[in-house]
Amino acid sequence: MKLATIAAILGVTQAVDVEQPNESLIHEAEDMEMQCKDMDTIDSESLLEATEDIELEKNIKSTYKKHYNRTKKQVDAENNHIISTQAKCLKFVQKYRGHAKVCNWCKKAKAPSVIWKWDPSRRVWYRWYDNKWHYWGPSKRGFTTVGWTWYKGYWHHNGWVFKYYGNYWYRFQGGKWVRYGRQVPIKPKVPIGPKICRPFYLLKKWGFPTSLGSKRLPRCRVGSGKKAAYYMWKDRKACRFLGGRLVYQTHKTCKTGRPHQWARVIRCVAGPKISKRGLNYKTGRKFRHTSTKREVVLGGMRVGGCYKFRAYSHSRNYFSNVGTYAKNSASSRLNTWKIVAGIDGTRNSITFKDRTNRYGLMLYSSKRTRFFWNKYLHKKNSTFYGLKGLMGRGVSFMPAHKRGYFLQHASNNAVLFNKYNGKTAFKRSATWYAIKSKC
Repeated sequence: MKLATIAAILGVTQAVDVEQPNESLIHEAEDMEMQCKDMDTIDSESLLEATEDIELEKNIKSTYKKHYNRTKKQVDAENNHIISTQAKCLKFVQKYRGHAKVCNWCKKAKAPSVIWKWDPSRRVWYRWYDNKWHYWGPSKRGFTTVGWTWYKGYWHHNGWVFKYYGNYWYRFQGGKWVRYGRQVPIKPKVPIGPKICRPFYLLKKWGFPTSLGSKRLPRCRVGSGKKAAYYMWKDRKACRFLGGRLVYQTHKTCKTGRPHQWARVIRCVAGPKISKRGLNYKTGRKFRHTSTKREVVLGGMRVGGCYKFRAYSHSRNYFSNVGTYAKNSASSRLNTWKIVAGIDGTRNSITFKDRTNRYGLMLYSSKRTRFFWNKYLHKKNSTFYGLKGLMGRGVSFMPAHKRGYFLQHASNNAVLFNKYNGKTAFKRSATWYAIKSKC
């Protein structure tokens, strides 16, 4: 039977017999309405078995006041009120369960969102979630000490997420679940990563030269005045690690006498604070952040990436800029090109740009190709399709607005654009291997 709120039933019980009202029933309904108006849901079978004189088994390590913000006497009184009140309400409903309005209400009432179960032997509550019963504690209010809350199936303390699994507590930290132990203290400490330690050389004693040569050298000074400590200078990052600042000292090179004495020391700082963010409550694991930026690959080349293009039949020659002209060269260093989307907006097209994105390739005169600064590039003549190589591998380039023409390795190593003639020699000369390179 659905027991979320008995008060709705009580509203109709006053009309059990409309023609012949029963005064005792009306008074009983009014009395039950006051008692049952705030009744919580409970497992009916375990409720009827509850007794009041069962000894309490201690299920927590510390005191009631510390865990539940109320004394044992207050918790017992609260539980007795809930159990006795709900037992009376159930008895009342069972007494008039044959009434049509009571039955109709029970059918229409929503199932309780939170289901409880009382263990009479241990006098503790269990709560139903994740398709099984979970231990809740002697108080239905739960673990109400300051800082602790229950949210979406997990315990929380100051933003840290805890769960109980396999007789152990786990805390979500650094993007993963870390086993905490069999018990969790009332105020768990914030986790900190391991200490970071580094070696340094500390000036222990000043030398006493009798004759010397001098020059200024950097030092890392920590503190000020007589308590200042001087360390050999490594770099600014190491000095910040010590909490010091850069100073310059006159270095005295001892020809005779006693030199400065340095001691190798280890200095440590506290480890980094571990992050408590990133839990996906739906999966119980870390969020997997997927990039929303769409990656476009054309002809085996990623748009926005940089490549070198090696000639199919000339393994030492690369597509290069030689005196502003496009050639296959074995010696030119200007042979890395950034593949960007076609500047004229043609779909699935590309444009060749240098790594600094300052100039690009363009069709020039009747057959030749040449590199021009961006402001001089003609959009249509600078747009190409990157297709699968005519030799069945690699990549070939066809001008977007000259269908049937391809960039081709000529006999003088120049890169021309000619019309496709179907011959194997043409296929070889119009095919390059794209080699991924750094921009």
